[in-house]
Amino acid sequence: MDKPEKNPYRELMEQVNLTPEARERILTNVQQADLSPQAKKVVPLRSKQQTWRRWASLAACLVVVVAAVLAVPQFRGSDNDTTPPQLTGTPFHQVDTLAALSDAVGFPVTEPAALPFDPVNTAYTAYDEGTAEITYTGPDSQTATYRQSLGTADNSGDYTLYEDTQVVPENNATLKGQDQRYTLALWTDGTYTYSLRLSSALSADAWQALLDGPAP
Repeated sequence: MDKPEKNPYRELMEQVNLTPEARERILTNVQQADLSPQAKKVVPLRSKQQTWRRWASLAACLVVVVAAVLAVPQFRGSDNDTTPPQLTGTPFHQVDTLAALSDAVGFPVTEPAALPFDPVNTAYTAYDEGTAEITYTGPDSQTATYRQSLGTADNSGDYTLYEDTQVVPENNATLKGQDQRYTLALWTDGTYTYSLRLSSALSADAWQALLDGPAP
């Protein structure tokens, strides 16, 4: 008669000896255990809101990466770009003679009939808006700035709020200064406007002597 096949698990269990206390404890735990389907641990799924936030974060990271990749060639291009910057033209330029100044502004420019000093240096400047300027410098660093332009608007470029203003009717001129001494004169002949600004103030009589000469 064939011997029954040995069962290793059974043989192992037969060698296990439990004390009465251990058996009682095991039976109690088994009886108290909740083996119903509801007792199974259920792992909740991620909510739709959590899933949306996750994808939104990933999309934002992707946008940053793409922007960085596109910006790198531009930075490299700027480093390797050897094209010199374009300089905008100045609103004025200097010329060497009175004739060149007339050509630059498009009308005949005349000079003041008299000055309070003998100039040692003369500079001619043509402005893009059509204003001719002549700056005279004297031996004691005195200066006189003369301007001529088309029209009747103030062309002096001097926006100082002078306390004193006096009109010289004979020359259709207006003097501006303070304490009855004047550094600026404006006049017009209906076609051109003229201005003469001095570094040293003069009295109204001294200005009258300058303006009594031939009209510039």
